[in-house]
Amino acid sequence: MGDRDILVDGRTCSAGARWDATPRPVQYIPGPPELLFGVDEVVGTSAETLGRMTLNPLMYTADGVSPGALGVFADTAIGSAAVAYRPSGGWAATTELTMDFCAPIPAAGGFLHACGRTAHRYATGAVATGTITDDTGSTVAVVTERVQFSTAAPRPRELPAGRSATPAGEGLAQRLGLRDAGAGLELDVVDPVINPGGSLHGGVALYASDRAAGQAIAGRAPGLETAMMNAVYLRPGPAGQTVRFDVDIEYIGRSSALAVVRSTRTDGKVCTVVTITYRRRRDDSVRRG
Repeated sequence: MGDRDILVDGRTCSAGARWDATPRPVQYIPGPPELLFGVDEVVGTSAETLGRMTLNPLMYTADGVSPGALGVFADTAIGSAAVAYRPSGGWAATTELTMDFCAPIPAAGGFLHACGRTAHRYATGAVATGTITDDTGSTVAVVTERVQFSTAAPRPRELPAGRSATPAGEGLAQRLGLRDAGAGLELDVVDPVINPGGSLHGGVALYASDRAAGQAIAGRAPGLETAMMNAVYLRPGPAGQTVRFDVDIEYIGRSSALAVVRSTRTDGKVCTVVTITYRRRRDDSVRRG
């Protein structure tokens, strides 16, 4: 282990330095993406971050809800634990986010709860881990997120007062502006999909990727469900540009499938690479929490 590594439990690194492991308060900056995806609150410290998400009926379609709809919640609620160690006046960008889904997303109208903590930090970034549970305490997803610190200050944005997150008659995908583009989808990077850094929110990119791949998988292997998503964030999708989400199905069988979704911005450069595993759900006699 190098002399720039920091362990949050306060253990001494190889160079003999002892780093401050005092929990840092999280800073929750709600914006249009959090409002749209039902993120109600994020509180706590780097040692324990708690969040709550309302399951908005507008996230649900005739086929259910895309698990990628939890991306904004995971990125915001659990990632905040790692972001708490950002430099003074700075912020952090997500570089990798993994979600393993353990149980179905409950019906609309209830809540999901997130609990996260910083698992490791170093000079230029940190890793957070956590779980998302339903109202009964059952684990819906296990999350791991890596962030890279930045000296750029976040840009807080005012939320619309007294206005519904989604206009009547529109579903979540329509409100985001997701639209068909050949074999994939595309999205304009405008409100309500912009993060405090001024680019496409990483959780929105996760949702769009899951929607694009889900459409491709459903047409060839009905009944498969999202089991795992791993997103690698390579570069931002700048505000004002259009981002495309193109799907490559790497494998498809009777009980599983694997898809890779690449998002590219207007200049053709890749923004995100999302690998999604699909499994056929089995009825379990015991639902594990």
